[in-house]
Amino acid sequence: MSYLQRVFTSIRLKQKLLEENLSLESYLKPHALQPNVIQEPFPHIVIDNFFHEGFVEKVSAYFNELLSKGLSEDPLVRDRFHPFNEAQPYDGYVYAPSPSGDEPLKLFFSVVWNQYFSKLFGKPTTFGTNLTFHHHPPGNRTGFIHSDYTSFLFPQQKILTNGVHVLQFKPTHIHTPLERNFEPLKQKRTIALLYYFNSPEWKEGDGGETGMYLSAEDKEPLKKIAPLDNRLFAFDISPNSLHAFQENLKERNCLVQWFHIDEAWALKRYSKV
Repeated sequence: MSYLQRVFTSIRLKQKLLEENLSLESYLKPHALQPNVIQEPFPHIVIDNFFHEGFVEKVSAYFNELLSKGLSEDPLVRDRFHPFNEAQPYDGYVYAPSPSGDEPLKLFFSVVWNQYFSKLFGKPTTFGTNLTFHHHPPGNRTGFIHSDYTSFLFPQQKILTNGVHVLQFKPTHIHTPLERNFEPLKQKRTIALLYYFNSPEWKEGDGGETGMYLSAEDKEPLKKIAPLDNRLFAFDISPNSLHAFQENLKERNCLVQWFHIDEAWALKRYSKV
């Protein structure tokens, strides 16, 4: 993505903010609007009592309806919670919803939500996002230590000579293309968030935390973020943003989302890391 393309994306993001007419105040508690960014071991925020109770109930209801379909043991199944793919040594189940302009997903696929995190961490973002729900039954093992600094292919919008758009393009974010006539756009994950909810009351020793590490060789995390209900944990992604799920004795559920930036920008920023 060239400099002019990034400028165009920034203009489009601002335009979409006006078109959406969404207010974060309608979703977030007042103290969540201007949190402090903690710098060690890498930039992150932890905000308790994050969403208004009414919205928490909507997200929980959506999640419970998905869970009521049962768990599949086939990683290729996509209409219910299924295991992570075999390339990921990671216990638990995942479900990736399609982008939606309806509640409760409307907020998560909005530009106002995207820009909230972009401004917090001082990093530009594109329209690209991935959103998943994670379900960890009791007894899941500690996951592998990783940084989330990885690439993802998004389709670029392409118009045929007859003016027909060949991909579906939601109002805010690029998402799944049609099977032909699209050109991939390679982007890097740049900001990650975990929103913990719909789990039994947590106490010390229950596990399920997100561990933060200084090195992939560390035996123990430097810091653990407990999965308290209605807690948001978000962090700046870089090659050093090492973290891992911790083994759990109680069920743990969360929403996980990533925002992206063009790969050239990320490679230039972290070329010396």
